[in-house]
Parts: sequence; structure tokens; C-alpha cells
Amino acid sequence: MKVKHALLILAMLCISCGDDGSGPDDGGGGNNNDPDPTPTPVGTSVGAPVTATIGAAGGSVTSADGLFTVDIPAGALAADTDISVEPITNEAWGGSGSGYRLAPDGLTFATAVDVVFTLNPDSLVSTDLAGVDVATQRDDGVWGILKNQTLNEGNATLTATTTHFSDYSLVEGIQIRPRRKFLNPNQSVTLHIRICEREAVDDPDLTSLLITCDEELVPLGTAEDWSVNGVVGGNSTVGSVSPTDGPQTVYTAPDVAPVVNPVTVSVNVDYGSVQGPLTAKIYINPVETWRGQMTAVYANGDKVVAILDFTYIGTFEGEKWFKPEGPVTYTLGFGDCDFVSLSPNNTVFTGSEGIMEIDYRVDPPTVFIGIGTSWQANHCYQCPEHPVQCSGIQLIVGIFTSDVVGGPNLDVIDVLGKVEDAVTYTYRFDKL
Repeated sequence: MKVKHALLILAMLCISCGDDGSGPDDGGGGNNNDPDPTPTPVGTSVGAPVTATIGAAGGSVTSADGLFTVDIPAGALAADTDISVEPITNEAWGGSGSGYRLAPDGLTFATAVDVVFTLNPDSLVSTDLAGVDVATQRDDGVWGILKNQTLNEGNATLTATTTHFSDYSLVEGIQIRPRRKFLNPNQSVTLHIRICEREAVDDPDLTSLLITCDEELVPLGTAEDWSVNGVVGGNSTVGSVSPTDGPQTVYTAPDVAPVVNPVTVSVNVDYGSVQGPLTAKIYINPVETWRGQMTAVYANGDKVVAILDFTYIGTFEGEKWFKPEGPVTYTLGFGDCDFVSLSPNNTVFTGSEGIMEIDYRVDPPTVFIGIGTSWQANHCYQCPEHPVQCSGIQLIVGIFTSDVVGGPNLDVIDVLGKVEDAVTYTYRFDKL
């Protein structure tokens, strides 16, 4: 994987990620003219399931992230059954946050069970919870909105009832796309409002089927006061939006990453049942430089010391890329013969011979460092009962290490005695 990253780095520089919103992508064209509900792929697993045995007395199972629970009342099951909740990708039209798969698939109950979503503000784009619904995917791939939903704003939960197991997701009928974006300073992104269309259905469990999401219905409502961190139009510190009214706007990042990062872009909408602000998060990548020392000790006693500056060169999908520059020194391990000299025992990394990647999309961030170079040197040594001998050798330096470090405000990369492939690494780099 890291070799692939290194080969693609020139093509990826200064490219920021696209729409991270869950659910199918309509391409932003708003040209869907098919009135029939459109099926989507089945979600794929993104984590281990949580399983519990539940019998006639009832019980509950909560997902590992704590955002989804299935409550099974007494009498719904006749015998002990292993019930599991598995997080999956949210493929629903207008999907928000993770989806969840309940197993055994197709299991039916004597009485209805509750599926309970905790409404995570980091996943939702609307502060008006009336626009959020629970959807389930049918065998034909089409999504339907469940009946008998109960919103508890005080507990920030949305509960729906079902009589059988399937895949379940939260959906939002009115959205900003993209809802999250990584930008470099002075970069821009177009934000637009998207409407998810529905079709009424005669079904004992569903109120409607989801057709698709597009921009065609946006003129039927109003969108006003596009703002950045509450400032209409934004400013030079947090970035600006233009225009400030209408179904879309262009956000332009400031010259320097703001202290409050990410920034929140919002717009006030009035679409009948949904009124109030929709929000998107924009993260502006700070320009960073790292400086420090890395030592690698090999099993044969060879030692490499590199004193490096890592200079920022770009961002791709929230992962920052840096090039290493600085001197590296090679010290040979001693065997039966006495070391006399090694010349030259050092070289300089030029910046094209390695990479450091910091993935800020995860917490704590993941750091990968990969550096490699080689050069010719003259090695002189003296073995017992022999004169000094010299020979040409090729010194090869390869430093490849990864670790999970720090927290969301990463400012030090510090590892002592990490062993990878019989090489012991010690390093510390500080963000300048």
C-alpha cells in the first residue's frame, strides 16, 4: 500500500477529497428523470458485530459505537436466539452516518421490536430533526421509510418498529453536499442543497419508498443566509461564501488555517416540514513542517541516524504528505575484524527519496514514514593476523515504520524502541 502511495504522490498533490456523504452519488447533475424507486447496493461490513443471546424474556443489543440499539420485548421470541448488530456502509439515498445489519437475516417476531438510533450531530446536516427518518432496505435493493417512528429530542433518539430483521439506516431528506470537505488554504468548493424524493406506498410497515436524491426540487423551497461559523458571507479569517442566498454557494478557504478548525458552513432553509439551518464541515489543512531525528539499529549491529526536516507537500482525502530532507549517517557493526574507516559514511536525503504520511481522518492519527537511499563507500578493516584491507561496498538505507501516535492535535511524533522486521527504531519529530 505504501509503495502505491509513493508512486502516486505526484498525481495526488494538492487534491482534496470529494463528497463523503453516505449513500449513492447522483453525480451532482440533478438530472434523474426516472420516477421509480432506484435500488442501491447492499452495505458492506465496516466493523465487528456485537452478539447476544436473547430469549422469551426479551433483551437488547447495542452496536459497538453505541449509536444503534435493537430492543426486543418479552414474548417476541419463543426460544433463545443469537442476535447481532453489525455496522455497515450506509448505501441508502440520503443516508446519514453508519448503517446497521441485524442478524439472523429475515428473522421475524411475534410482536414488533424497536430499532433505536442515537442522533449524532457530527453525522447530521440538519438541526431540524423532523427531516430525519429510519429506512430499511428490501430484498430488491429499494429503501423504504418505516412507519411508527418516535422522536425524542431530549434524548436525541429516533425509534422505529419492525417485525423482521434487515439492514437499517438513518436518512435525511434535505442535505448539503458535500457535507464534509478537506481543503488547502485558498482552495474552493461548491456546496449545494440536495433533495431526496419519495413515493408513497401501500405497505403495512412503510410510509414511502426512496426514489433518489437530486437538485431538481430545490427551487420549491428557500435557502438563505449562507454563513461561515455564524457570520453571513464569512470573512477572511474563517473563509467566505458567495452567493449568500440560493440553493448553492462557493466556499473559499482563508489564506491560513483558522484557529477553529473545521469551520461550519450553514444555510437557513424552508422546505415545508424542514425549517432551519443545514450544516457542512470544512477542514482547512494547516501547512506543517516537522523536525527531528530517527535512529535505526539493525540485528547485525549496523546503525543509521537521520536528522530530518519533513516539509509539507500536499493533502489527499485528509491525509497529509511530507518530503524528508537532511543528512543520514551509517555506522557499521563490528565483527571479528577491527573497524578502521568507512568513507563516506553519510549522505543527504534530497526529498525525492521518501515520504511521511499523517492520516488525520482517524483519531489518533496514523503516521507512516518510508525512506530509502544508497551510495558507494570504501570500507577499511583489519582482521587478526592480517594487514589492513579495504573494499568498496554499497551502503543501503531503508527506514520504513508506522505507528499510531498522539491525539487529534498531534504536535509530537515520539517512539522509543519500536521493533519492525528485526530493526529497532527510535525517533522524535516535533511540529514547528
